Amino acid sequence: MPPSPFTFRIAPFVLLLALPLHPSECCFGQAGRAVQNLPNAGKALKAIVTLVTGAAAAKGFAIADEAHSTWKAKDEILENLRRQGLQDADKKAIYSIFFTLDSDASCVRWADIFNDPDIFVYLQIEGEDDYVFPSITYEYAGQPLLMSFVHREIPSGRRVLVHILDDDTWSDSIWNSILSSRIDYRATASMPCKTLVSARAELNGRLQILDRTVVIDAPDYITTAQFLVPESPDGRWLMSGNLADEKGRKVGQLQFMQVWRPDREAIKKNEQAVGDAIGDKDKARRQLIFWSVFGLVALAVTARLFFSNK
Repeated sequence: MPPSPFTFRIAPFVLLLALPLHPSECCFGQAGRAVQNLPNAGKALKAIVTLVTGAAAAKGFAIADEAHSTWKAKDEILENLRRQGLQDADKKAIYSIFFTLDSDASCVRWADIFNDPDIFVYLQIEGEDDYVFPSITYEYAGQPLLMSFVHREIPSGRRVLVHILDDDTWSDSIWNSILSSRIDYRATASMPCKTLVSARAELNGRLQILDRTVVIDAPDYITTAQFLVPESPDGRWLMSGNLADEKGRKVGQLQFMQVWRPDREAIKKNEQAVGDAIGDKDKARRQLIFWSVFGLVALAVTARLFFSNK
């Protein structure tokens, strides 16, 4: 009996994470745990990922106007984050993830035949912990999603993997615990951003939340984009991946952008100016003390000479 059009091949999540991917490619597919029961398990569909920097990055982002206005508000954002208590705000950056999927496309068949997926983002950054973005979209139906977070700036040349996963957890208590651990900031009036939650993938495909005693059951795999962070003089860069089916038809899009970082040159000049001002103030204070002491000594000597001549 042929498979139902609403079923999909599934494969172990851990094996798919281990697939050798080129830095400029994106994989699209489904994964789960019943691989032995389904044919052609683990087949991943690929699409070319493009990397752009500077103004072209903002222009190419799905919400180009907001990306550009956020980048222009450099000083305002830095002060906003500092006022809200973010430590080392001058070493942070703001990132946005955009995801959309055509759920009517022929290749988009969810592992769960009864419900739409409950999707979330799992990030792997070379040289750092793994992270879960602390938000989940229940019953995802293909609508555009925008997720922004503040994190220490990822150096150029680092490899980043962005996984979009379908949660298989039955209990709401796990995600309630994850959501309660997040910290929200507001970069601008129109741009809220969250902090990431550290996590680790276990051999059985489950995700252990490191600062909580909770585990996300092995999720079903939707898509992964892998890329190297590019050099960008102004701090803006964009990874844009078109998700395609086996016939090359576009069925979705996954974007990851660094929308903002502090103006390092301005910070350096400001710190230098503050240092110069403090130095000038100290110099003036030392000169005041010197001339005050000199004046008192001169006055004492003059008074002594005056009284000794009487």
